[in-house]
Amino acid sequence: MKKITAIIMILAVVFAFASCGGKADDNATDPTETQSEVTVQAQAFKAGVWAVVKDGEEIGYYTFTDDMKQCSYETEKSGVPFDYEISGDSYIFHMGSVDNVTKAKVVFSGEDECTITWDDPARTETLKYKGAKAFKAGVWAVVDDGEEVGYYTFTDDMKQCLYESEKSGVPFDYEISGDSYIFHMGSVDNVTKAKVVFSGEDECTITWDDPARTETLKFKGAVEDEDDSELDAAPLVINSEPYTVTAKDGFNNAGVTELKCDATEEYTFKAVSGDATWQIFVLDEKFEDGARYLVQAEKPALSGDGELDIKAGQYIYVVCSESSFTADTASDSALEINYAE
Repeated sequence: MKKITAIIMILAVVFAFASCGGKADDNATDPTETQSEVTVQAQAFKAGVWAVVKDGEEIGYYTFTDDMKQCSYETEKSGVPFDYEISGDSYIFHMGSVDNVTKAKVVFSGEDECTITWDDPARTETLKYKGAKAFKAGVWAVVDDGEEVGYYTFTDDMKQCLYESEKSGVPFDYEISGDSYIFHMGSVDNVTKAKVVFSGEDECTITWDDPARTETLKFKGAVEDEDDSELDAAPLVINSEPYTVTAKDGFNNAGVTELKCDATEEYTFKAVSGDATWQIFVLDEKFEDGARYLVQAEKPALSGDGELDIKAGQYIYVVCSESSFTADTASDSALEINYAE
């Protein structure tokens, strides 16, 4: 009897174990089935500039944006804009046109390096992240219908930059956040966002948020030393005739002419010829930085015609809207300074 009972107990345990194992097998997911349900989603490129590296040298640059639109590819001699999209694990590039469809596979090695294997033509590129692309330091002309209508002067450190047109000028700093460029025009409190797409080293478009507009910029060259030169003050002496400042006087010094007042008086400032506009700065001390930084560092005491009380020994800086940044040659524009009646 004991032997029969033991056999029954063993059979019960085996049956229970088999039942549990069968239940687990019923609920298990087929590994093959799971694999087929998983979709591998590729990651977008981090916004900024990625260098194409070959044999240790940078031979080209891709600039990617957060929204995958208005990207660009540049070499020393050419550039092309593009958008791209991701479908599963494939990257679809539209180089130069939405109708141009080029597929590629991308394998990332960490956040800052990857390889792109292109379908057509078949090739593989190694990319390394460099960060956001700043403007090349120097003067960039704003071109509209083939004419230069304004000028941006950018610096290496993104500070003390300058925008000038025929009638006005405004200093600014800028910074880069992801694929957005943030401009502080005239004041650090003024925040204006824009997207910038480079087409080669020397051309780009700026699409501004507010007011909404797009500008085409072309690089004209580095700022010449003479535009950064220290100014030499001429004495402001008025005898029987008004003192005249011409556009030619400060043409090669960012339009700035420096005077030193010889008498405490109320003075009048009046444009008498030409289309230039004028700003007057009055300082107690000589401005020691380059001439083009004056309008960024100081506020004008007068814009246009008017009157000012000025003390003997103070420095007067007359800024003309016409300079080597904004014109090829100086015009006959002139400003007269006289004692107030």
